[in-house]
Amino acid sequence: MTVEQDTKRQFAIVFGKPDWEPFKVVAESYLRQAAYLRKKHLRKVPRRKLLARNSQKRLFIGVAIELLLKAVYLQRGYCVNVLADGNGSLQWPYTAEQVQAHRLTVNPDKTQELNECIQKLTEDVLKLGSDRETVMEGLRVAKVYRNKEAHIVTSTHDYVPADYRKIESALTSLYRHAFNQKLDLRFSVASGEKPVFRVRPT
Repeated sequence: MTVEQDTKRQFAIVFGKPDWEPFKVVAESYLRQAAYLRKKHLRKVPRRKLLARNSQKRLFIGVAIELLLKAVYLQRGYCVNVLADGNGSLQWPYTAEQVQAHRLTVNPDKTQELNECIQKLTEDVLKLGSDRETVMEGLRVAKVYRNKEAHIVTSTHDYVPADYRKIESALTSLYRHAFNQKLDLRFSVASGEKPVFRVRPT
């Protein structure tokens, strides 16, 4: 067994419906960090604090989005693990009951990728009504943030406030439709911008 395989085994699990809540809890910790993180919080970062802060904010947002979407799928009984090799007869999103009914096995080492979670968020999974395009637009921006910040560092990046507002609007709608909760969210990015992260019942 390789070091990589041995390490993967530490995290191997077939996720079920009860796991949606810890996914959401951890996602919210990332969102709160993304909203409130300031340069002063980056201790012992001697140079380029603004670059490091903004990069972390975007990465936290992207990771939070993936975990939240998986919470949505799990809460509704869908399996987020991919099928084991050779079990391609069932197309995702599939429920845990469908996996059992087809006598298939899933890979405990691997879950669906963020892009799949976004693309497959159909009305069958979650009814978004007239908010659908708002949600999808914000999710796609967050996906780019996650992919870029996890793989590269750019010394300059155009600050586009509208992108953050799209993500905030997407998450506000997602919380209302998926969790029946009201989310107040504002990412503090520009100078003097006040951060907000609050979740309450609708």
